[in-house]
Amino acid sequence: NGRACVLRSLRDPRQCEVVVLPESNAALTTAQFSPNGEWVASGDAAGAVKVWGAAGEHNVKVSVPCVAGKVEDVSWDADGTRIVACGEGRGLQAKAFIWDSGSNLGD
Repeated sequence: NGRACVLRSLRDPRQCEVVVLPESNAALTTAQFSPNGEWVASGDAAGAVKVWGAAGEHNVKVSVPCVAGKVEDVSWDADGTRIVACGEGRGLQAKAFIWDSGSNLGD
């Protein structure tokens, strides 16, 4: 269904967990761990970025609409407070925001 994300251990790549986000109806297109490893930012085909817990119940903390088409890539800054997302669509094709509030830093 395209909504699954595989979390794999770098220490032992045979250890992995398949996560399906129930809050998402769109297919996942990209995902990145935060620098501290506590969060995952994932982009989807509907143009949204969701930040969710990397461990436990994987609850979605925030969902931020970013682009009109699918999100191609997401990246965290070094201290893990900001995310940049880029993708397809008319008009806006990239967005930077503070992840825990969704506050816009630039288009």
